[in-house]
Amino acid sequence: MQRMADASKAEAVLGGIQASKGGDDISAFIRRFQDGAFRQHVSRLKLHAMRVTKAAWDSKKSKPMAIQSPKLRQTATVVSVLFVLAGCANQPSSKGSYTKEDLNCMERAIFFEANRSSQAGMVAVGTVVMNRVESDQFPDTVCGVVGQKGQFAPGVLTRPMASKALPDVREAAIAVLRGERQNQIENAMFFHTSGYTFPYNNMHYVLVAGGNAFYEKRKSALVTQRVPPLPIERSGSR
Repeated sequence: MQRMADASKAEAVLGGIQASKGGDDISAFIRRFQDGAFRQHVSRLKLHAMRVTKAAWDSKKSKPMAIQSPKLRQTATVVSVLFVLAGCANQPSSKGSYTKEDLNCMERAIFFEANRSSQAGMVAVGTVVMNRVESDQFPDTVCGVVGQKGQFAPGVLTRPMASKALPDVREAAIAVLRGERQNQIENAMFFHTSGYTFPYNNMHYVLVAGGNAFYEKRKSALVTQRVPPLPIERSGSR
C-alpha cells in the first residue's frame, strides 16, 4: 500500500544520507521527529524544507537542470526525506502504536456494535475497523472509519458509554490496536446484526460472533457461503 511504500522510501533515503558526509547529524535531526512530537511539527518541518529547497536552487540558478554539487545533492535528498516523513505524519498509527483518539474511537465502535459479553465478537468488530483503515475504499484513520456517516451506530462518537463491561471493551480495543485480529474475519469489511436476511447475492459470510454476521462483498460467482454460519460462541471455534 502507499503508506508502506512511503515508509520504505524514507528508510532507503535515510540509509543513503547516513552513508554520506554529515549523515549522522541529519539522521539524528530527523529521528527527533519520529515520535509523537513529530506529528505536532509537520507544518514547521514542511516550511523548513521549502526554505531549504528555495535557498539551494537560488544558489544554482545558472545550472537549473543538473545538481552537480555534492552538498547540494545532499540538501535535495534531505528535502525529499522531510517531505516523505511529513506525509507519513498524517497517516494513521503503525501496527502496535496508537493514540488516545484511536483508542477512544475503537472502544466506541466495539461498545455500540458488539455484544459486550463476547470477546471474539468485540475483536471481530475491531478487526473490521482496521480492515477499513487499511483499505483505499474508506478513511485511513480509526476515527475517520468509525465516524463515517451511515456506517456505524448513530451517535457512535458522541453518546455516553456506561456499562460494567467497559474494562472488557477497553481490553479488546487495545488488543486490536496492538495487532490482534479475529482470524476468521480475514478481509471482511462489513457486518450486520445476526438474524437478519437480505436479498443481495454478493454477501459472502465468514463469521457470526457477538451478535453480528460478518461478510465480504464479492462478485456473485465467487460467493461460496451465502448463509451465515453458526455463531462462534456455539460452534466452539476461536
